[in-house]
Amino acid sequence: MKIRNLALTFLMFFAINASAQESLLTNVDNKLLQKYIDMAIQYYPRKKVFNAYETKAKSDVATTKMSVFDFLNAAYIYRPDNKSVVDALNPYNVNGFQFGLNVSLGALLSRPSAIKSANETYKAAKAQNDDYLIALKSEVRTKYYDFLLRKSNLSLRNQSSQELRVALTDAKLKYERSQIQVDVYTAAKNMSVEADELLLGAEASYLMAKNALEDLIGSKLEDVK
Repeated sequence: MKIRNLALTFLMFFAINASAQESLLTNVDNKLLQKYIDMAIQYYPRKKVFNAYETKAKSDVATTKMSVFDFLNAAYIYRPDNKSVVDALNPYNVNGFQFGLNVSLGALLSRPSAIKSANETYKAAKAQNDDYLIALKSEVRTKYYDFLLRKSNLSLRNQSSQELRVALTDAKLKYERSQIQVDVYTAAKNMSVEADELLLGAEASYLMAKNALEDLIGSKLEDVK
């Protein structure tokens, strides 16, 4: 009788566990998951850092291209008309405006490599941003699936704990009526205590998984519609 009661209890426990595992895939909401991913892309601080790196690198390319004429330096000199026609100190100075154009060969020759370097920096920044985007999406999915697992496990542990409490109450009543031995009653009590402990662990795991997902998307799950 004792072995039969314990066997039935274990079978009940594993039946609940199998049912919870089979229902996990049906709980996946792909539209909600995509919303979590979009929220993480908009909110997560590290993604903003990579966005800023890419934006700055792109701006540097435009700035470098716009500075292509920096190697040119224009100047002018104005000599009033009431001066002598030729400057005794500098015979190259004449009355009126004189214009000059200086060319920096060093700046001119280094400009193509500067533009190329800016382009390569932009490509690297964009690649890093794209790579992190993939990693962030994967992390959100992982956190979401883990949350569903912890949620399902919590439901399992809660149901198991409740049913074992009912079984313990029944065992206690039968023990008081001398219908079962003390070792059967003790085994039922121990299983109920263990189920309660597992329930507490499941609650903690659920809360940690929930918080981890919320940290990524920047919002409470209850607020996401």
